[in-house]
Amino acid sequence: MRLALWLIPDELVRARAAALIDALARELGRPAFPPHVTLLAGLREAESDVVERARTLARELRPMRAALGALHHGPEYFRAVFVEVSAAELPEVHRRAARALDAAPDPAFAPHLSLLYGEVARETREAVVERAGRRWDLSCALARLDVVDTEGPVEAWTTRARLILGPAV
Repeated sequence: MRLALWLIPDELVRARAAALIDALARELGRPAFPPHVTLLAGLREAESDVVERARTLARELRPMRAALGALHHGPEYFRAVFVEVSAAELPEVHRRAARALDAAPDPAFAPHLSLLYGEVARETREAVVERAGRRWDLSCALARLDVVDTEGPVEAWTTRARLILGPAV
């Protein structure tokens, strides 16, 4: 099992991104997936341990505002087309999550929200960026942390826990 921690955008951004992700998946024969910002990936500890540590982390974190900006494309499978995501606290939240899960922080951590997965021709990726708009210039709340089992094909990924950021009320 390989687990990941995802920050989930608020409903408005989630709906806009999901509609585009689903449309592109259908049109291009690529997998659909829930909109998210990956905080950590590749965790191989027992699911119960990851969920419990993520639960503690989620209680310690606060919801944050993030800006969605320019769209980019590239040859990486999980970043064929993506939107830049920025929030001043995201790099520190990534480091805190890595510490909490006994993982090494990624020195190349670059928060993003993917819109298309797959090995896709450059021309197709460029057309998707044009179609989706080169910039979104949106902000969103990141107030939920999901623990997701990312073992196997994208279609088989399952959410194991949905955790609200901040102290329990």
